Amino acid sequence: MKRAERRIWTAQYVQRWRISRMGKAQREKGKRGERELAGILRDYGYNCRRGQQYCGTSGDADVIGLPDVHIEVKRVEDLRLRKALQQASRDARAGEIPVVMHRRNREPWRVSMYLQNFQKMYSDDIFDELRARIRGGIITLLLDAWICYYRDWQAGKESGI
Repeated sequence: MKRAERRIWTAQYVQRWRISRMGKAQREKGKRGERELAGILRDYGYNCRRGQQYCGTSGDADVIGLPDVHIEVKRVEDLRLRKALQQASRDARAGEIPVVMHRRNREPWRVSMYLQNFQKMYSDDIFDELRARIRGGIITLLLDAWICYYRDWQAGKESGI
């Protein structure tokens, strides 16, 4: 076995091992979160569905159907945001912007992404109103607000702006 193949196999093995240590209730909560978010995005008019993954090793997004965005879904009380964003960045395909959509119990959905990626989507004049939501190079918005910005960005891309 070549060294690169061994490294890939090891990464897959480690991911499977981590998932096998996760309790069934945690896995089910994650799946419910993915289905819930896909339903909300469908309500916004996007043809989204839960990605088909096998032990999280396929590199597919947790929810697919939002053009140019790689979605990592986290439905946890204690989110390790930087780690989640690193996972989304690692799994994102070329040209996709990695985002983490997350929610705690009894709280609304939020979207977090690296500030540099948000700046690719929007001009600098928008940052004055969002300055309070930027911490350590990461911006977090409520899903409703993020969808508005996303729609503006998509419309600008389609019209060539």
